[in-house]
Amino acid sequence: MKKLFVTFTFLVIGLFVTRAQEPFFAVKKGMILEYANKNAKGKINDGMRYTILETEVDGDNITVAYQVDLLDKKMDKINENPIEVKLKVIDGTIEFDPGSAFGKIMEGVEIKGTGLTLPENLSAGQKLKDYEMSIMSLGVESKATNVIVESQEDITVEAGTFNAYKVTCNLNSKALFIKTQGKSAAWYVRGIGHVRINNYNNKGKLISYTELINVE
Repeated sequence: MKKLFVTFTFLVIGLFVTRAQEPFFAVKKGMILEYANKNAKGKINDGMRYTILETEVDGDNITVAYQVDLLDKKMDKINENPIEVKLKVIDGTIEFDPGSAFGKIMEGVEIKGTGLTLPENLSAGQKLKDYEMSIMSLGVESKATNVIVESQEDITVEAGTFNAYKVTCNLNSKALFIKTQGKSAAWYVRGIGHVRINNYNNKGKLISYTELINVE
């Protein structure tokens, strides 16, 4: 549960969205996104399902309410109670309140940090802001540096083929007293969000990935 919880945290901690174009996450009411977290050989460890419940637009501001279901390796739901999350986009910047969801998963969890920022116009070679987060009660800290838009390209995942922006970064993490270094590559699609996130060790070897396997 802890591993799945931390993975979920990284995926939703924050994205900048544009007002002029479709944002980099799902906003269509009733839309369902199903993700699988897999090891390097493609074996499913666990997963997540997002269901968009409601979207409210007030000028340049957007509020998206969605439900998160945690899934086991058979992709069966494991949380008994609904986990509801609200994302507030104020003047183009998303504000995520971790307490609205994570308190229902694990008591006493406090999350601090900043999220990935994706500006309206992306281009290959563009450098983005570094970001970081910490979950003090779990002894987890992570910082992403050298965040770069590597390319705009088509990527094929289990859910289909999408035109995405590939964003890479260096990751420095600490879990309890264990420090690790690695890299990450994520593909973001307008109107959906991430469709794949690859996690590499410090030698560039793929160790795990998250993949969109179904969208409705």
